Order: sequence, then structure tokens, then C-alpha cells
Amino acid sequence: MNKYLKISLVSAALSIALGSILYIVTEFFDYGIGFGQRLFEMLPTGFCWSTGELLLSCYYGMMAVDNTAFFIPYYGMILAAIVAVVAGLMAGLQALKSHNKPVVQSSN
Repeated sequence: MNKYLKISLVSAALSIALGSILYIVTEFFDYGIGFGQRLFEMLPTGFCWSTGELLLSCYYGMMAVDNTAFFIPYYGMILAAIVAVVAGLMAGLQALKSHNKPVVQSSN
């Protein structure tokens, strides 16, 4: 099997997997919002709350987790799809080049 075809197939599978993760994040966590809050709720009670208010560092941490949960699968899916297309085109080009070569038969 052609190395470009292997790269294309793996990249396409990765793109589909990241798209599925992105779908789950957008459906269950509303574009990642709330994922960080659920993680920070598992911390001890006094860790993020000071006199009844959320600490600013915990707020920024929650926003960073929310953004990471959405944007890594999003851009990863796009990048994997681009790699799959380019590698697939290279595999097709190599297949066309090798297909048109004349077969040399030896006369023994």
C-alpha cells in the first residue's frame, strides 16, 4: 500500500474521531462551556471560593479548560482533514504515474 494512502486513511480517521469528540463537546457542554466548571466543582470547597465569590484565578482556569475542550478538537479536525486531502491527492497522483508506465517484457 502506498505511504500517502496510509497517511490519508489515518488522517481521515483522525478527522472523523475529532469531529465526533467535537460533536459530543458541543452537544453536552454547549461548545465547551461548563466543562471547566464541572472539573473545578470536583476540587475542595475552599479552593476556588473566597467569601462566597469565585476567585479570579479559578474563573480563568475554567475558561481555559472550556476553550481547550472546544478548540483543540475543532482545529485538529480541520488540520487532519487538510492532511487527508493532500495525502490522498498525492496517492492518486502516484497511482496515475505508476499506472501509465509501459510493461517491459523480457524475451528469454
